[in-house]
Amino acid sequence: MSWLDDHHHHHHIFTGYLTEVEKRLADRGWFIQSSTTGPDSVPWAYTVGLTLQHRPELLITGLAFRRAADILVGALQLPVTLTAPGLRMIVAGQWVETVAVLAPTPRLFVAEAFFGPSIDAVQLVHPNLDGSWPWEPRYSGRQPLLGLPAH
Repeated sequence: MSWLDDHHHHHHIFTGYLTEVEKRLADRGWFIQSSTTGPDSVPWAYTVGLTLQHRPELLITGLAFRRAADILVGALQLPVTLTAPGLRMIVAGQWVETVAVLAPTPRLFVAEAFFGPSIDAVQLVHPNLDGSWPWEPRYSGRQPLLGLPAH
């Protein structure tokens, strides 16, 4: 298969996928997208659709999809003021701190496909098992930090 044929094939698959996401957005108003790039990569999940509600999309990294989805769904129930950067709270039994994502579009490609490159996003950062946050020296874990903490 040539590069052009392969590109067209992948574009067709992605376009079909976006059609399915669009149906879910019409039904629920939001959707949770998950991504990994391989067996050793760090998983991430994010919302698609909060932009339509004038809210930032929410993103979480380093957790299995079910756990990430539970936290994202829990955060969807919060007032928009509680997803502003710099807040620490318990969501779905997990401590999280909100961090503004500096460049959301490279990671939130499905949200970008719907809303363009001017989307806002907040990362729900979580501590490791001993309670250390990714910006603390004793942190050990696999959670990419996509912005800077507010403090």
